[in-house]
Amino acid sequence: MIIRGRAARREHVEEMSSLKESDDRFRVLVESIRDYAVFMLDRDGRVATWNTGAALIKGYQREEIIGKPIDLFYGREDRENGRPAKLLARAAAEGRVEDEGWRVRKDGTRFWADVVITALRNESGALIGFSKVTRDLTQRLHDEEERRRLDADRIRAEEALRIRDEFLSIASHELKTPLTALQIELYGMRAPIENSRDERVGRKLARASRSADRLARLIEMLLDVSRIAAGRLSLKREPFDLQPAMQ
Repeated sequence: MIIRGRAARREHVEEMSSLKESDDRFRVLVESIRDYAVFMLDRDGRVATWNTGAALIKGYQREEIIGKPIDLFYGREDRENGRPAKLLARAAAEGRVEDEGWRVRKDGTRFWADVVITALRNESGALIGFSKVTRDLTQRLHDEEERRRLDADRIRAEEALRIRDEFLSIASHELKTPLTALQIELYGMRAPIENSRDERVGRKLARASRSADRLARLIEMLLDVSRIAAGRLSLKREPFDLQPAMQ
């Protein structure tokens, strides 16, 4: 019986030693995390532990923050609205609460945080405190805002192009009809003038006809631009003599 009792005590000591060693390793692991603020709160929401990530993200050293309320991490409006206490109350009631919003560092600068608060209870179910994990998402927020800005710029640019193409198409068609009528009138006037041998009037009509022809070509180019933008431009193959173009 004595031997058995000694063996049981030895096993209990070894088990307790193993648990303590496991707890020590876990504590070292948590304290070494740099990308997340991982710390404990007491039942009143005061900081009980502080890891390296918390110091890097929030700017407080362990000796500065232990025992202080988490209200320090919130802006004035959130403090006045009682948001820290409300989040703790939700965590206590629901077991866990996740929240995103602005938080405040020691130097007063803000960062966008994702926060998870978990209620901690003992074996009898009594609340003994909270665990709090905070991640700095400021860069992600900036990236999302930049993406939204670029998307908005792209939409505005596409709308501007659409309006431009629509204007070119409408303007080109609207100009082409009266210009065609003008060309017909000019061509009709040239024959009688040429027969009357009035060179001064003939030269003016010739200049007017050339200007009308040039304007017609410009309008046709505008129509081609609108067709290209709309994907409706069709190409026609025609024989072409390269020799005159190369001389």
